[in-house]
Amino acid sequence: MLDTPTTDHVPFTHVYEPAEDSYLLLDTFSSPPLTTLFRSLFPLSAASPSPLILEIGTGSGVVLAFLTAHAETIFGRTDVLAWGVDINEHACRATGETVGVAVREVGEGGGGGSGMYIGNCVGDLTAAVKTGSVDVLVFNPPYVPTEDVPVLQDGDGDAEAPTDREVA
Repeated sequence: MLDTPTTDHVPFTHVYEPAEDSYLLLDTFSSPPLTTLFRSLFPLSAASPSPLILEIGTGSGVVLAFLTAHAETIFGRTDVLAWGVDINEHACRATGETVGVAVREVGEGGGGGSGMYIGNCVGDLTAAVKTGSVDVLVFNPPYVPTEDVPVLQDGDGDAEAPTDREVA
């Protein structure tokens, strides 16, 4: 089992705190079926460029930090590039700190090699991303508590279809 990045430094008054689904996502990324898939999709060779991971809505940075710090274990290579986008500037700063701490802790613990964190930018979903440039897209939207449950309007029966903003 791979170490989970610490988020003790994150100001949760301004940033969403990771929930159970975030930790389930970490377990999934480090599972043998997924690591086998990543290693087959991104083999380490001169002909295979560094894969780019993009997380949309990084929040605390726990997911991107996990993928970056454990790149060699998960992807079988250390030249993985990790990038994040969040609409919240506090989340962008928190992600940078979380990734930095995770990479240091894994390195000090003698763990596998880390990938390269290339930064976070303040942005809306994938607006800042060139089409076709991302190899692994991670999007774990937060649960936003609300007192009222919105009522769906009658539609064409395709209420579960993703919106253009989710898949663009």
